[in-house]
Amino acid sequence: TDGVSESFEVAVSSVISKVENDCLAIEDGGIVVVEAEDAFAVERAADDDVATENKVDIKFNNISGWKLIKKLGRGGGSLLEAAEADSVVIYPVYFTSEGEFKLELHRFPSLNSVGRIRVAVKIDNGEWSIIESESVDEHKGTWGSNSLNNVDKLYFDMSEISSGLHNVSFKSIDNYFAFSKFVIYTKERKQNNMAIYCGSGSIATECINDEEIIVYEEQLPNVPDFDTLAKDLYGDIVLKPRRVYYAEKPYNNDTLQLTDTIVYPENYAEKKTPADILKAAEKVFAEQNGSVKIDAITAIKQTENAFTTNGKWEYCNSESYGRSGLAVYVPEEVIKEGEPVPAITYKVNCTGGKYTVWVYMRSHHIRPSVCKVDIDNVRLADEQMYNNGKRIWRYEAEYIWRWIPLAVTDLTAGEHLLTIESHHAGVRFDRIYITKNNELPPQDTSW
Repeated sequence: TDGVSESFEVAVSSVISKVENDCLAIEDGGIVVVEAEDAFAVERAADDDVATENKVDIKFNNISGWKLIKKLGRGGGSLLEAAEADSVVIYPVYFTSEGEFKLELHRFPSLNSVGRIRVAVKIDNGEWSIIESESVDEHKGTWGSNSLNNVDKLYFDMSEISSGLHNVSFKSIDNYFAFSKFVIYTKERKQNNMAIYCGSGSIATECINDEEIIVYEEQLPNVPDFDTLAKDLYGDIVLKPRRVYYAEKPYNNDTLQLTDTIVYPENYAEKKTPADILKAAEKVFAEQNGSVKIDAITAIKQTENAFTTNGKWEYCNSESYGRSGLAVYVPEEVIKEGEPVPAITYKVNCTGGKYTVWVYMRSHHIRPSVCKVDIDNVRLADEQMYNNGKRIWRYEAEYIWRWIPLAVTDLTAGEHLLTIESHHAGVRFDRIYITKNNELPPQDTSW
């Protein structure tokens, strides 16, 4: 401040220089996050002239026995997959604290029903320890949550770790073991979004199994343009419309072999707004050329021509109108034993004859798939129903949209009430096609 300048020398510690040059991750706020693909960042010659504070030699990777799979990492990034047994990959990390740490490895949830899924880990020059997944097949280990979250979290306890620079090494045991990252918790493990985005730091409490647990707020990713992000992740491509499945009539016994008729549409139908779709509920659904077309979503309009009864129905997206349409379903909490079954009802006007009631629907698993049909408040006999009124679910057809010939009935000329009861939650209803002709329900572009 008095206008006098002074020069002096500054020395930079070789330890700090070494950390900056060779360390892949530094402990921050009780956590260390390392991407699997960062192994390639240290595949270079070592500088033997610089020692570390903890006398740990920095190792450098020769990862010919590991394969990098681009853009398949959980939440972004790439996978590192074991291609040859006994191949070692090494990650230099820096800890600012010391003690007992927990390593969390994010494995790609592949299966190996006739083998094992293992990898070995060691810290610095310690002994190799094996990390093994129990989720080698469906319904084993944590397979359910792995499938839901697209990750198998495997853990390893790190003991007596000092502060400073350390090597975390992985050695392949079983081929195709693949992981996207690993996380080391140097403090009590916090709830986190796969260690991708840090929380804002605010905390709250949540009661889990009568125990008050501290949970940490997570922040959403800051992505201003999701369309650009999608193109970067998946490429600038336009997928063809989904296949359309038509169940056989009559019902056959359950089989692993697909017996449906399958149509491959070439084009998407024009999109419609919900308001445009719901306008159909203002009039009776009239027969044209031997058929009646109904969008199931119109029942939520609650008019005299389309309405719901016995509980609240929810709506969700559907395949109709170029995948811009809406379907209806019954939530879990609505269906209660001993109480009236939730139903959707439509007023139709037909010319008379023998009709098949097709329903475009989706069932999830073996339990929620039984429906009943009433005509003018009279229950159709089981013999008139698909699979004699039993479950609609089939092993080879779960989790897909499918046209079901739900019922066959005679109708006189004039107006009638068509009621469909959903006896189990989660069954989705998109469209209803009532026809006395022999054709299959029309494609989306012809609806």
